[in-house]
Amino acid sequence: MKQYSKKYGQVFLADPNIRGIELKILNPQPDDEIVEIGPGGGFLTEKILETKARVICIESDHRFADYLRAKFFEYVQNGKLEIIHDNFLEYNMERCSKIIGNIPYHISSPILEKLTSIRFEECVLMVQEEFARRMVATHNSSSYSRLSVFTYAHFDATIQKIVSRNCFHPKPDVDSAIVKLLPTNRLRGIPNEYFDDTLKTLFSNRRKKIENSIEGTPYGDLRIDQLDQEKILDIIEFTYRNLRAGSD
Repeated sequence: MKQYSKKYGQVFLADPNIRGIELKILNPQPDDEIVEIGPGGGFLTEKILETKARVICIESDHRFADYLRAKFFEYVQNGKLEIIHDNFLEYNMERCSKIIGNIPYHISSPILEKLTSIRFEECVLMVQEEFARRMVATHNSSSYSRLSVFTYAHFDATIQKIVSRNCFHPKPDVDSAIVKLLPTNRLRGIPNEYFDDTLKTLFSNRRKKIENSIEGTPYGDLRIDQLDQEKILDIIEFTYRNLRAGSD
């Protein structure tokens, strides 16, 4: 198969033991419809197909898409595998059973945002370790960020395993982490766009008192990184309800 492409930010998992761990975490069932993001050479795809689940591979690199169609020709013919040559971020998908992917580091945030628009039961992602730490961080952690609150609002996220950079080819400069996501909804009826915009506003001045960003909110005399996720949701809900009340 071909060399990796810098265009797609490709690094490939070379350790089959890690693929086995990912598969165990995902726990595919025969009646599952599983979406795989960026299957590459199809090593993980093959393991999922062996569980008799139906797999939809979304691959942005046309060379891999063509290779997979040939490699898994019989699975494609019998309807157990669908190869879609498209960018996952642009592909329109409403629902599936489960999602898995070893995703490029540089698009981790957009992929996480994309996942909030899809109905699924669980998702297993390989991401940069530092990104994973920020996803699950609490307010008393140095990793606490806007990403921590965004993740909390939409998912129950847990780090399942730290994966050494030595398990990849070409070897990246950082370690990775396997993260499991279970969809939830803690938005309290706040529209996604309003939540995202207000969260960005709050964290844009994270070293100043909250009242400097938004006047009249609860906890206004504190900094945003002094508040846990629920209290930040209190602020966003408060401002949203006031906005609605003012427009009535």
